Amino acid sequence: MPIPWPVAFMFVLGIVLIALIGRILLIPGRLIWRIAANGAAGALLLLGINLLSGFTGFSLPLNPFSALTAGFLGIPGILLLTALMYLL
Repeated sequence: MPIPWPVAFMFVLGIVLIALIGRILLIPGRLIWRIAANGAAGALLLLGINLLSGFTGFSLPLNPFSALTAGFLGIPGILLLTALMYLL
């Protein structure tokens, strides 16, 4: 017995809609994960700088703002935090 075309079309359309909805719901989760991972990387970079402060005499504060700035921007973020520390 052959499958009617409208039923096959609705089946394919349903699978496509489920895939699209899944992707839409997954994107905010990836964004939150990426922000958290970048913030953790920035915190580790700042922690490394602060561990070396005994040798250099230079340290940066470790707080959520500085960790996210260093995480998002990387080395330029560390330079920005350094400049802000000296200016403020």
